[in-house]
Amino acid sequence: MEGPARSFLRAAFRRYYVQKVSRVEVPPEIHQREFGVLTFDDAMVRHLSCRDEGELRSLLLREAPKSAYCSVSYYELPSGQMEEKGWLRSDLVFDIDSDTLDLPCRAEHELHVCRACGATFRRPGQACSSCGGTNVEPVGWTCERCLEGAMVEVMKLTDFLEKDFGVLSGNVVVYFSGNAGYHVHVVGSQYDLLNQGGRAEMVDYMSGKGLLPKHIGLSTRWSDAPPSPDEPGWRGRAGRYASELYRLPPKEAFARASGGPKAFLDGMVAKLGARVDAGVTIDIHRILRMAGTLHNKSGLAKKRVDMAESPFETAVGLDEEPARVEVLFSPGFTLKGQSFGPFKKEAVTLPTYAAAYLVAKGLAAPQSG
Repeated sequence: MEGPARSFLRAAFRRYYVQKVSRVEVPPEIHQREFGVLTFDDAMVRHLSCRDEGELRSLLLREAPKSAYCSVSYYELPSGQMEEKGWLRSDLVFDIDSDTLDLPCRAEHELHVCRACGATFRRPGQACSSCGGTNVEPVGWTCERCLEGAMVEVMKLTDFLEKDFGVLSGNVVVYFSGNAGYHVHVVGSQYDLLNQGGRAEMVDYMSGKGLLPKHIGLSTRWSDAPPSPDEPGWRGRAGRYASELYRLPPKEAFARASGGPKAFLDGMVAKLGARVDAGVTIDIHRILRMAGTLHNKSGLAKKRVDMAESPFETAVGLDEEPARVEVLFSPGFTLKGQSFGPFKKEAVTLPTYAAAYLVAKGLAAPQSG
C-alpha cells in the first residue's frame, strides 16, 4: 500500500475508533485473552493483554490499527510467549470465506486489472494486452451472492452443531467477518476443552471427509434397509437427501438412484457437507479479528449478523465525509443502501466509507484538494 492510501485509511480508521470505539465487543474473560494489532506500517504485534474494557479501548484508541485481533483461547498468562501462556480452554470457532467456495458468481467478478491503464481481464497474462504493462493484479471482490452462498454454509454448519453435537443455539454467535464471509463462534460450550485433534475430527465429520457408504448403511449394492430421514447424523441426512432428490420414500428413492452408493454419497456430501477453513478451527492459539473492529481489506466492521439486513448495510462504520479518489476500476456496488459505480479510470467524490472500500482493495487512490 502506497503512502497516500495508507495515510487516508489510517486517518479514516482513527476517526472510527475515536467516535465509535464503544461498538467494539468486549470479549468474555478479557483478562485471560491475548490481543494483537496489525499497524498501518504492517507490523504485527502480538502477546498483548488487557485487564479490562478500559485498557482494551485505550489500546484501540492509541493504535487505531489496520486490524485488531483477540485470541480464541483463555490463558493464565496471555502476555507471555506461547510456551509460557498456560492454556486453559478455547472457544470453538469456524471461518467460512466465500472466496473458497467456487460460487457461480465468482466467474463474473474474478477479474484482473492492469494498474497502468485500468484494463480488466478474466485471465491474467504476463503483460497487459492493452498497454503492454506488466503490473496486472487480481481484483478481490465480494458481492451479495457471495455472502448468500457463504450463509448457506453457515446454516449447514449450525445444523451440524445443534443436531449432531448438541450445541445450544444460545451458545452460537454468527458474525460477518468484515470482508468476504462469516465467523461462527461457539462460546461457553462443552467443547471448550477439546484439543486440536478433536477439533480436526469435528471439521472432518461436518465436511463428510472419510465418510463411506457403509457408514450410512449402504454397501456396494443398495441396502434393503435404507437410512431413514428420522435417524440422527449422516444416516438421517442420507434418508432426507434421497427422499427430497427423488420425491419418493427412502427405499423407493434409493432404488431409483443411479450410479451406485459411492456416487450417491459424493453428491450428498457435496450438497450437505459444511465447508469451513479447517485451519482456523483446529488452531487453538489463533487470534481472530475482534467484533466491532474494521477489516483492512474493506473498511467494513466485523459485526453480528442481522438476518433481516445485508452486511453491506449494517457493517458500514466509517463516516460520510466526502473524499476525492481516482478510481482505477470498480464494478458497481452498494453500501449503506447507496449504489456506486461502475467506475473506470475516473476521479469521483464518494463518502469516506465507499472511498475507503475501494482504496483498501487497491482499486482507488486518494486525491488531494
